[in-house]
Amino acid sequence: MRRTYGAVLVAATVTLAGWAGVATAAPTSPTASPAPAPTMACPPVLPVAASVSGSTATSVSIRYSVMLSPPCGYELPLTVSFYASAQDAAQWQNPVAQAVSGPDRFGTVTVEGLAPDTAYWFRIEDADGRRDPYLVGGPGRTTP
Repeated sequence: MRRTYGAVLVAATVTLAGWAGVATAAPTSPTASPAPAPTMACPPVLPVAASVSGSTATSVSIRYSVMLSPPCGYELPLTVSFYASAQDAAQWQNPVAQAVSGPDRFGTVTVEGLAPDTAYWFRIEDADGRRDPYLVGGPGRTTP
């Protein structure tokens, strides 16, 4: 019986030694590669909000707010372009008047020199020439 226990003890010792050898083996070091630089993900929001805030016989005022600054938003000042039709505004063609905002992210731009009792649509672009692809504002109407 001692012989049986001895054989079992030797087998267990050899097995444990094998496991211990695996457990104490020097780990191989993986080749480290630099982590990729994170890319900026811009949120899916409109970077400019604008609406007609007032008018006279020859001017229309637009209240604006720039929600994001570059790289996801727009560089100030903004240029507000007025168009005589929604089709011209949609295609950014034949602007009839323009005005430039101040350096503030929230403010009002007044476009002057317009015809009385006329409807206008507007579009906005930033100082770097980036056009807001979503906003076609209007119509804003001058008073009679």
